[in-house]
Amino acid sequence: MVEHGKMSLSEALKMGLSFVKLYRNSPSFERVSKTIEAERLYKVGVIDRLNAVVTTNSARR
Repeated sequence: MVEHGKMSLSEALKMGLSFVKLYRNSPSFERVSKTIEAERLYKVGVIDRLNAVVTTNSARR
């Protein structure tokens, strides 16, 4: 939350939980969540392809 807002960590820690609920229901949270999920899926895809390359190279030896 601090990363995406213009507040200090101490300010964020002092805020009530109602702000967290408000943020979780906002379009900003949804956009950030989708971005994080897209990055995760990209990394999983890269790892799967590298695993396939390693497996293929191991089988050829």
